[in-house]
Amino acid sequence: MPNENIKLNFAHICDLAFLSQNGKANIIGIFRTIYSPNFPVKHPKFSVITSFTVLNFVGKHKQTIKIIREEDKKEIGPIINVDFEVKDEKQELNFLGDIIGIGFEKPGNYSIKIFFDENEIYSIPFDVIKS
Repeated sequence: MPNENIKLNFAHICDLAFLSQNGKANIIGIFRTIYSPNFPVKHPKFSVITSFTVLNFVGKHKQTIKIIREEDKKEIGPIINVDFEVKDEKQELNFLGDIIGIGFEKPGNYSIKIFFDENEIYSIPFDVIKS
């Protein structure tokens, strides 16, 4: 559900994401495909990093990240909930998290769905392919 008061700055899945000492986002190995010769498979680790700007949302809010298998809309892996407190009329909200040991039963199209206060604001599609 689009909301003109929420502007996505970026959202990536990557091999590694971290913040430098001065707070800059460092993103290494952005990808949209995971390869595996065998299934089921556990992917050792990847990172999700998001940044969005909110206008006129002072108060407490929640960002949720879900990983979905598109074929049947099944949620896989962890559901990540992050609580934010917005203190200014215009504020940038950033999230960085690692997904460790997620299992993929079979190849297919997947996505990372990003929600703000239970409203989907963005989806990052990715494929899991038999190599």
